[in-house]
Amino acid sequence: MSPQVRKTVRAVPEPSVKRYPKSKTKPAMWRAWAYVRLSNEDTRAKPIEGTSTLPGDAGKAEALSRFRARAAEVLGTRDTTPTVRQMAESWLEWRTLRESSRATYRTVLATSLAPLHDRPVTDVTPGELFDHLSSLSPGAVRSAYALLRGAFSRAVGLGLITTSPATKDVVPQRAADSAKVMRRLTVAEVEELRELFRAGQSRPRASTPIYTVTELMLRTGARIGEVLALQAKHIERDVNLFTANGEPDITTLIYITGTQVGNDGNLRRQEHVKTGPTGRRRVKVSEAFYREHLAPLLNGKSGDDWLFEARRVSGRKGTAAAGTLLPPQMVSASNLRTAWRNLIRGTVYKRAEVTPHTYRRTVAQALVDDGKAELASALLGHSTATTLFRSYADRPVPVVDPSALLDEVFMEYRGPQTEAEWEALYDDFDAVGPTPKRQSRE
Repeated sequence: MSPQVRKTVRAVPEPSVKRYPKSKTKPAMWRAWAYVRLSNEDTRAKPIEGTSTLPGDAGKAEALSRFRARAAEVLGTRDTTPTVRQMAESWLEWRTLRESSRATYRTVLATSLAPLHDRPVTDVTPGELFDHLSSLSPGAVRSAYALLRGAFSRAVGLGLITTSPATKDVVPQRAADSAKVMRRLTVAEVEELRELFRAGQSRPRASTPIYTVTELMLRTGARIGEVLALQAKHIERDVNLFTANGEPDITTLIYITGTQVGNDGNLRRQEHVKTGPTGRRRVKVSEAFYREHLAPLLNGKSGDDWLFEARRVSGRKGTAAAGTLLPPQMVSASNLRTAWRNLIRGTVYKRAEVTPHTYRRTVAQALVDDGKAELASALLGHSTATTLFRSYADRPVPVVDPSALLDEVFMEYRGPQTEAEWEALYDDFDAVGPTPKRQSRE
């Protein structure tokens, strides 16, 4: 049955869509139709329809697209095709996502996909998407492609386009372990970076505690956002005075339960880590590390204060908070990465693309090399070792020692070869003497 005609003039209702089977005179087709009144004087509504003979969802989408084009033609309105940015925003509002994921996608839309903002979704080609994704860094390709795929899928669902140009073919293929990327660091390389970061943090106007943050990353294997989201209450101290030797036993635990999300100026703590509740962990650190690095940070702070606080500044001119100190904020991960890049500029670590996440891989590999794969998985917050060996560490090569058994089985027998060996053999016979004959029974 045809949809009911609305009383509103020059308003197109949602169309009815139906698949008609093949007949003697007509092929199988999709049909989208509705009725619209062009003026108050119209006694009968005018039908508007769009059809397609394509099968499946492609035919349905094409019928809807032709219906909307015909409606715009009848009403004399300009058919404004939405842009990539508008469709991405539409997908983010329609899709059920966690707030942290939604914030991440909005950041990707504002940065990595900025050149595509004003492009109509009907004009974008797979080749254009491939060229754009190829210009991005390897770390940004995955999230940018996910957002593009969602935006164009939304456009297909709304009937704006028939097929999505964001297919797997537009993703540039890159080697997972190219020789250019230094995946893990040696102890000597860590020591050299440590000296760089210590000197960078000690500069008079340094605002980012890069040395202290990276030292904490080396002791916990935590992500950069997890370290920067720590508060004073997440450092737990347990003192046991009643020990067998009479010396107090002090335990320091770092409770890693959240991470930093949001953009600069709108940073907040997310109360779960990247891998969800299963990634929560408490990491023990030594007393020496606590006294050198953590105790100065906790001095005078309450439980809800950030462990790493950004420099407090006054409100901007012209705002209500002008001239007053803003509340303390956590150090931005973006600022710390910028400080990292500035300090390694001109070094081999810049050419090798060493990033803060390299420290996490380095910690994992150090534990795996020592035979502690399960400890490495627990420290990094992985529920299984699958992720550990896929992205963080190489599987250890086992040491197999069958030497004693195989020597016994396959020992080569060689008789005397030289005169000295023959003389030694005769000497052994002389020392033993003739073999006594067994007496026969009478």
